[in-house]
Amino acid sequence: MGWTNSHLHQFELKTEVEVTNLEELEEALEAWVHVTMLDNMAPEEMHRAVKPVDCRAVLEASGWVTLETVRAIAETGVDLEG
Repeated sequence: MGWTNSHLHQFELKTEVEVTNLEELEEALEAWVHVTMLDNMAPEEMHRAVKPVDCRAVLEASGWVTLETVRAIAETGVDLEG
């Protein structure tokens, strides 16, 4: 049996990085990172980060996630809150 794309897809490595600003986010996107954690960003900055990603990566809010901030973070459009 030969190898197909679906077989090779099983072995694809997923990459995840943590960024602290929009410049680092752009570097992660250029490197085709799968998951980018937005570390300790204010909700306003997270909101600005969502549009340039344009579904090229999964965005996870990291740090500063509390009961008081969870709604504002969810409204930014990030994919995950950790």
